[in-house]
Amino acid sequence: MSVQENEVLLSDFELWHYVLNGWPIPPRGTIRSPRWSRIFDLQFRYRDVALPFHQKRIQAVFWSAPLSALRSVAPFVSR
Repeated sequence: MSVQENEVLLSDFELWHYVLNGWPIPPRGTIRSPRWSRIFDLQFRYRDVALPFHQKRIQAVFWSAPLSALRSVAPFVSR
């Protein structure tokens, strides 16, 4: 299955958890650029918070996939 580039949303996997847990992403954001939007800025770098691009774990999501695109299903159990 292939997805068009404009149909994929990329984000910083580590910063995504900051947002999920309600942790602030420094430095302080502004009304024009809220802090949470930094998860989508793959070039964003801040000491002890966001890694350089070549070290980031980038997650990609898209809206939907046809059932025919599934190759396998594996159960996930959290530790």
